[in-house]
Amino acid sequence: MLALVLVSCSAVVFGGGDDEKEPSTSFTSPTVSVSDSATPTMAAIDESARTMCAQSALAAAHHKVGNYDEESDAQSEAAMDALGSSVPEVQRLAFGPADTRSARIQAWCRANVRVKTPKVKKAAPTPDPYPTDDPSDSDGGGVSDVRPGAFCSPGGATGTWRGRVYTCKGPGQNRWRR
Repeated sequence: MLALVLVSCSAVVFGGGDDEKEPSTSFTSPTVSVSDSATPTMAAIDESARTMCAQSALAAAHHKVGNYDEESDAQSEAAMDALGSSVPEVQRLAFGPADTRSARIQAWCRANVRVKTPKVKKAAPTPDPYPTDDPSDSDGGGVSDVRPGAFCSPGGATGTWRGRVYTCKGPGQNRWRR
């Protein structure tokens, strides 16, 4: 029985019998499918994607010299540019936690866009607007730069303004007076 099945199957597969038919030469061409890959064609990279990569390179340069506030600003700008892109895979780079988002943007840019790394300098430290040290001494003297007429404390403290000596005194509320 098994032999009979095998013989009949081979006849079907190989055309069977004495028929000398021309083998069929028609075939279907494979269809091209568009995949959502990480490497788009250069035509698919728009200006927002290029700007995103430039901001990402700027963030990396700021990180290298220790300008962490500027790095954070540039990373935020890169994410906004990614969001504004017309390329869906670039738009997806704008989402997620900041540290992984930045790494994904940098990896995409290295693979798809050539950007020259900008040169940045270490930012000058900004002065503390609220110094921790009290500029006046506890004995009432030693303030160096004051504004005449401004409120002051403690009474009896001294300071200078444009070479003139002022004292913190009343009547009423203490002000810098001559």
